[in-house]
Amino acid sequence: MYASTAKQILSEGITYPGERYYANNGSGEYVQLMSHYAGATMWQTCAQVCTDGCGSTQSPTHQSTTTMGNKINADIHPYIVLPMNHNSNIKIGDLGVVIDTVTDRSVYVIYAENGPSGRIGEMSVAVFNKLGLGYRNANGTFYGYNEKRFITIMFPGSGKRYGYNVYNNVPTPSELITNAIIETQNFLNTRDNMPPIQ
Repeated sequence: MYASTAKQILSEGITYPGERYYANNGSGEYVQLMSHYAGATMWQTCAQVCTDGCGSTQSPTHQSTTTMGNKINADIHPYIVLPMNHNSNIKIGDLGVVIDTVTDRSVYVIYAENGPSGRIGEMSVAVFNKLGLGYRNANGTFYGYNEKRFITIMFPGSGKRYGYNVYNNVPTPSELITNAIIETQNFLNTRDNMPPIQ
């Protein structure tokens, strides 16, 4: 998905009541979740790197398992993290797409991990790799991107459709991409055939 399309979709959204969090960049900026009439939940925020899961890349805060289970590998599974206190319609296993509005690159993702309450803007190593972004300095320390340049569009209920809402029922990276493409296209088709809510 192109950044221009993602920006237009985000502009069509309405405020998701009660779903506002701090951007995970220490700035004090808020990130508001939005609902789209064609069936998506979306937001725009920064990106910090998450290594949780069974992969070999490990940050100082690394945990060997995720909310989705211990078969998730941050090195190969592009996943997003949501605050543990979120109460949106996005559930573990749901699929979506992340768009970098600076580089115009995108990656299909799965929601696989919960993070600290009240903060949003964390993604797996695989997301950074697929977006062509660095995340580690020469001395081995990790870094992220504090600019709110990443639009995330998630498709509620998609995980349940493929059985990913079951603990440790983790898709292969190719299955994730295939099914996320289907969900994205279904959303775009619905959007094209429905008038915006006035």
